[in-house]
Amino acid sequence: MSLTGQFAALEDNLTAQENLLLMARLRGYPKGSATRIVEGLIDRFDIGEFRDKLVKSVSGGQRRRVDLAASLVVQPKVLMLDEPTTGLDPRSRQVVWSTIRELVQAGVTLFLTTQYLEEADALADHIVLIDHGRVVAAGTPSELKSQIGDQRVDVVGVDASAVVLIVDALSATFQVVVDHNRRTVSVPAPHDLADLAAVTSALSGVGAHIDEIALRRPTLDDAFLALTGQVPESYENEPAMKEVTP
Repeated sequence: MSLTGQFAALEDNLTAQENLLLMARLRGYPKGSATRIVEGLIDRFDIGEFRDKLVKSVSGGQRRRVDLAASLVVQPKVLMLDEPTTGLDPRSRQVVWSTIRELVQAGVTLFLTTQYLEEADALADHIVLIDHGRVVAAGTPSELKSQIGDQRVDVVGVDASAVVLIVDALSATFQVVVDHNRRTVSVPAPHDLADLAAVTSALSGVGAHIDEIALRRPTLDDAFLALTGQVPESYENEPAMKEVTP
């Protein structure tokens, strides 16, 4: 069993390579084997460019990569990662994601805590949503997203006046939901592209300036907000959504 916590458990006054060698020797590997293992981890986590820098002098993302590498000096049967990608740059995040997928394919049981629900959606076979210490839902990503409804067509206007025109054009035919904060008008789309085409046709010639129109499925963020009854802080105390029925 191995654990990588929220904060890197590294010795600041050693280099990245020295930290990994220290961990390998502490786990009982002789010097030759430890060196081979460390070289493999350096390649796997793209640590080569800063391998000889003191840990205290590298970036937060680089520290996280070294910390994750240290937890895999011995490949565990169970690995627990506590918010491993918080604060990482996109490149480092992709390194972590690919490593997680490789470990799972190799048979490692992995427990991951994260505040990034798109990360859970991309990586997890089973998800437990927790709100204020209480389990509010559990299931596969598809099961959780299916609890809040089907896919939809989202039409985003460039400004408030465009949203008004879009609502006028669509509400005679469709049941629409309007999110004024995001300038978005949503229409249920059980028939996939046929509904997208119908919405596009209804908007032709209306004169509304549209920023985006897209067929979307519910996200895990949508599911979490629906299941917990929460809305983003920036939208609290504002009349965010209005349903219009033809």
